[in-house]
Amino acid sequence: MVFGGRVSQKKLLKDLEDIMSDQGIIKPLRQRIKDLETINDAHQKKNGQLRVEIQDKDKKIQELQEQITNPTKKMRNEGQL
Repeated sequence: MVFGGRVSQKKLLKDLEDIMSDQGIIKPLRQRIKDLETINDAHQKKNGQLRVEIQDKDKKIQELQEQITNPTKKMRNEGQL
């Protein structure tokens, strides 16, 4: 778009400033995205570990409840009776 030397230069400078200010915004946003992805990965890993712990504890609770309701059955299986 050439309307005259000064008009096109002003527009070009304005567009350049807009691009530069966008770069200033985009760079921190990209870093924030990387940070959030790292946090998300850590949370997923921890969540998986906690799920395994919960499953193990649920299994132990079921075993203990079975011992309470049928104490002789468990003892026979282990050779204590």
